[in-house]
Amino acid sequence: MQIINMNNHVISMHIRPITILLVVCGLGTSTLLSGQTDDLPTEAVEIVKNFDARLDDAEKVGISPAILEVDTSVQRQTYYVETAPARLDYDAPRLRPLAFKREQLQEQYNGFVKAGYGIPASPYVEGGYAFRQEDRFDAHIGLLHHSANNKKLENQRFATTAFDMDGNIHLPDRFTLHADVGFKQDIVSFYGYDHSDTSFNEAATKQRFNRFALGGEIFNTSVNAYNVDYNVGADFYSLTDFFDSGETGFDIHLELTKWFADSHPLKIEIGNELTAFSDTISKNLNTFYIKPAFTFHGDAFRFRAGLNLVSVEGGMKVLPNIEGLLSLAGNALAIYAGWNGDYHQNSFDHLRQYNPFIVSEIDPRVSIYRDIYGGVKGAAQGWNYQAQAGFKKTEDLALFLTDTKDTRRFRVLYDTVNIIYLSASAGIELWPGLEFSGTLLQNFYDPQNEESAWHLPGLETFLSARYTLLDKRLLLRGDGYLASGVTYRNESDDKDRLGSLLDLSFGAHYQVIEHAWVWLQLNNLNNNKRERWVRYPTYGINVLGGVLLRF
Repeated sequence: MQIINMNNHVISMHIRPITILLVVCGLGTSTLLSGQTDDLPTEAVEIVKNFDARLDDAEKVGISPAILEVDTSVQRQTYYVETAPARLDYDAPRLRPLAFKREQLQEQYNGFVKAGYGIPASPYVEGGYAFRQEDRFDAHIGLLHHSANNKKLENQRFATTAFDMDGNIHLPDRFTLHADVGFKQDIVSFYGYDHSDTSFNEAATKQRFNRFALGGEIFNTSVNAYNVDYNVGADFYSLTDFFDSGETGFDIHLELTKWFADSHPLKIEIGNELTAFSDTISKNLNTFYIKPAFTFHGDAFRFRAGLNLVSVEGGMKVLPNIEGLLSLAGNALAIYAGWNGDYHQNSFDHLRQYNPFIVSEIDPRVSIYRDIYGGVKGAAQGWNYQAQAGFKKTEDLALFLTDTKDTRRFRVLYDTVNIIYLSASAGIELWPGLEFSGTLLQNFYDPQNEESAWHLPGLETFLSARYTLLDKRLLLRGDGYLASGVTYRNESDDKDRLGSLLDLSFGAHYQVIEHAWVWLQLNNLNNNKRERWVRYPTYGINVLGGVLLRF
């Protein structure tokens, strides 16, 4: 569990699923210590989600187009990593200095400092350092501050400040003990009002989230006499906001994997996720789960059969966990299908990360979903692809409508929603240094009670290109993001739709001398000020640049 992955700058290499295809060009550096930036809430999104290469037993990386989900799991590699599409979380469009492509950490760099400034007034500073003692101990510390203030629109501002530290103690050929601690403060502003006839001072629009997190886990790092892998851990967080609402969460989990013939895993996950929310009322969520599954790997096929048993307020849910995969042409072509069910806690923490403008008096609930899906995927000679279609039924899916008491904020409501979705992703390296990739997700919502799936996007497409040249001293990057408009209720209480988004961004990253780089990011070049949330226009075009030092 980490507030931000700033340790990624100074430790292990991460694999991006598929970062996506457009001919503009992109940014970065060849070493892992390139400073990755945080969110500036406006338009162009980098939807690409880092995932840890330590995957479980070759199970697919699921696309969850309908669940507000923050993935904090860390899993060790126990079989092989399959090609999988980048996950498109239907998140609010945000403008950020896009993350740089990174390679294996070079030994001479233990730390970095990245600093810059942008338009609108946007200071940025980030730093990190790694400590190591051969193969027995490593620790990492990171700091971040990023803010912006658009003086052309009253109170359109934000600020993010974060601290993160983690460490690992390794007992060679036995196990690893991991611990992390972090703090993050997000300050946002309720600027979603009619600026032509209304004015608020800064204090009247302020929202502040303070989140403290602590976690740890222990897992084996070598094969033991019983041929069983284990991972046991616990995570805790405490969240407060400007209006004295608060939430605490505690999650304890155990994962055991017994291997048969070194190829067929019998896996069981047991855990309990506790969430306690308090405002004018208090409500607790207590979700206990047991997830047994067995996977059989043949020469050209794989089959997994299991159950997800989830105990929630309404009783025990027995959910499926079944998937089959058949290779038709080696790695070049495989077909797969599955039926999977699981849960997601709509906690205050999860909901405010998706929509920071929600009211503080919420009704946290647990969503239950069942997903029937199928698709094709493959990889060969520098390219990879995946296409998937599915039907997902979600109970208590979170939707968002303008609050009638304060039209600058949004209330959360729930409905059972049937979702038909189509997804596709592809990537190719045309020649060394030049990469293209793309991801598309289309959701078709059918709510049971509500007129529409309020403020949930239907179409999202992300395209990207990266070009590294001059012996890796220069990295160019371009990205494009397209999203359809979301539905909402207008002033007449009628169903309406906000405008769509087309965003183009460009970045460059150049090594001036051995330990110093300069970087520049031009975001939302077409100056699209689309409202992702009604009454909240985004920043439009902005620029951010500065220097990066490594030592």
